[in-house]
Order: sequence, then structure tokens, then C-alpha cells
Amino acid sequence: TLSTIMMDSTVFGDDTNGDEHHYTFQTSYASWRIWGGTSTLTLPESNRSPSGLRAYHSDFSTGKKGEVFLLSTTNSESYLEIDASNSMDVVLRIYLSESTCTVPTSGILCGSTLSTIMMDSTVFGDDTNGDEHHYTFQSSYASWKIWGGTSTLTLPESNRSPSGLRAYHSDFSTGKKGEVFLLSTTDPASRLEINIIDSSTFELKIYMSDTTCSIPSSGNSCGSTLSSFTSSVVTAADGSYTFTFDTSYPSWRISDGGVTDITMYEVYRSPSGLRGYYSDFSSGMSGEVILHGSSGAGSVQVDAWTSSSFELNIFMSSACTLP
Repeated sequence: TLSTIMMDSTVFGDDTNGDEHHYTFQTSYASWRIWGGTSTLTLPESNRSPSGLRAYHSDFSTGKKGEVFLLSTTNSESYLEIDASNSMDVVLRIYLSESTCTVPTSGILCGSTLSTIMMDSTVFGDDTNGDEHHYTFQSSYASWKIWGGTSTLTLPESNRSPSGLRAYHSDFSTGKKGEVFLLSTTDPASRLEINIIDSSTFELKIYMSDTTCSIPSSGNSCGSTLSSFTSSVVTAADGSYTFTFDTSYPSWRISDGGVTDITMYEVYRSPSGLRGYYSDFSSGMSGEVILHGSSGAGSVQVDAWTSSSFELNIFMSSACTLP
């Protein structure tokens, strides 16, 4: 019955609206929480049936109510069914397999949550607009930074779901917001997926491989950043572009034979340390430097987007040296 299942055992899942329902078993007055992203609603248990197989929950302030059913199934595995077709009346059906007599398994296969991954671990990648998204794990209030070249926007975490697998982030001043999901995948490698819902809404989906139980690898294959080198210089094949690494004042020089040489200095660096934005105020020249891993001898590639806007791609060699 609902009363005999081990106290504090939990089952949870998402309804068709994307809201997370989290149920915690108790001998009486069980906890049913519904997380909608920006907040968590608790439906206190108000009545349990004599059989112990059904319970009625309600929240007086919102008028929302729901019923929990404990049912049996001949399926080989237990499962959870959530009916939220009526916005004010929800139904939670917990099916116990007759062969296992255990509650449904909830969460990802590795058992990890956003709170249990090593603090300060990071994942990052670029969205389809070319902006870098950089997420740093914390036991609570994780950091999500979005770097657009000329500036970095921070989306503070404002709410984490009861399961610990989802979190809502928002920035009041800009209206930007997003949701982080920790998911599992049967693929052999973990991966990061960044979705742009609209101009102010994002999704960050972190898929953990069931076989490795590790977060996705981020950064180039050498593990290097623009800060890894001091006083090193890379030059394009024709000598027209020269980039000088420096921990304090890295510079990017554009030369046309010495007549109108322009030197651009770094204005902003991305949170990952793999990209930097450079500009020269007097000439109006600007550009972005990107450090990549490579499997070859290493190379420098320059793309001129306009007469005053450039992209300098530095590909490291397979030996993890600069070209």
C-alpha cells in the first residue's frame, strides 16, 4: 500500500506540459510537489483511502488538487503515469510490476543530479548563433554564462526542481532565461545540446552516457586555452596577420606591408578561454580569435567577413603545439 512502501522513497516524472511531478512516500501525509520551472507547488495529502491504495491531495491557496493511485501491472517493469489534462485536477498513477513489486525507477541511470556532480566542473559549447554557453556545476545556484563576443551575460539560477535534474535560470535586467536539463543517453559518449527557443529563451541539455556516467568533455583536444601560452607568436602563411599570445595584453596585428599596419587588442575573453574579441578603436577594426584542437600539423586560418571584421582560427597540431 502507499503506507508500506519504504518511507522517503520517491518517484518522479514530467507531465505532457513539461512540469515535473515528484512524489515522496510516507506512512501518512505523503509529499507531492509539482515543479513548473519558476516555482514549486506542494499538494499536501489530506485524505487516504481505507485500502491505502489511493490518496487525495489539495492546495487550498491555488485550488489545485490531485489523486494518487497505487496499481498493479503484469508488465515486467513498474512505471509512472501522470494525467495533467485538466489544469486544476491531476492524477498520479503508480504501477507496481507484479514480478518485481518495486516502485518505478526515477532519474537517470547513473543516479546523478545537478547537485551531485563535482562542484566547479564545467561544460560549454556554441549555439547556432555562435554564442558560447558556459555552465559551471554547483550544489546549488549554478552559473550559466553566455558570451556573445562583445560581452558576457550571466543567467543566475533561481530555482531547481525537486529531482535535481532540472534548473531554471533568469536575468531580470535583460529578460533572458533558460532551463538546464540533466539527461541520460545510451550513446557511448556524453554530449551537450544547446537550443535557442526564441531570442530570450534557451535550453541547455546535458546528456550523460549510461556507460561512462561522466559529463560531456568540453574544450579542444589538447586542453589548452588562449591563456596557456606566453609570448608565443603565430603568423598567417602570407605574413599579413600576426597574433602574439600574452597573459596580460595579447595582440593581433594586421599588416599590408607596413604602410597601414593595425594592431588590435583584446577587449573580452570568453568564459572557456578559447575565444577572444579584439578591436582597434581608431580604425574601427574588430575580430575574434578562436583556438582549436587539430589532428594535423597545425595551421592559421583567417576569414575576412567584411573590410573591417575578421576571424582568426588557430588550429593546434596533433602534438598540441602552436603552428
